[in-house]
Amino acid sequence: MAQPGFFSVEGDTAARRVGERIVRDLGGQAFTIAAASKPLYHAAALMASPNLTALVDIALEMLSRCGLSANRSRRVLLPLLEEYDRQFDRRRSFARADWNLQARRRSHSPKARRCDFVAEAV
Repeated sequence: MAQPGFFSVEGDTAARRVGERIVRDLGGQAFTIAAASKPLYHAAALMASPNLTALVDIALEMLSRCGLSANRSRRVLLPLLEEYDRQFDRRRSFARADWNLQARRRSHSPKARRCDFVAEAV
């Protein structure tokens, strides 16, 4: 596997264990979601993967129409895509911190009143 992949596994306990072992052997990471959430899970994957690829392809085509070579177009877009990736990671950290804070508040734990949630995300 070129990059670690993520795989949703389902079934009874024994089946999930076998699936998780196969995923681990492939260098991936397994997770479980509720069966009712599978359509939403697949929709999210469908939105992210091919749409991002299509947007980059369209941007490359637009740059070629500006007179840039394919190689130059890729070099122009690469820093923008790398910055997008950094921003995505940063937003994910803050979203995770916010989720942790909300979970503590829902549980009414004493930690919920503390403001250390940002440190937990990093």
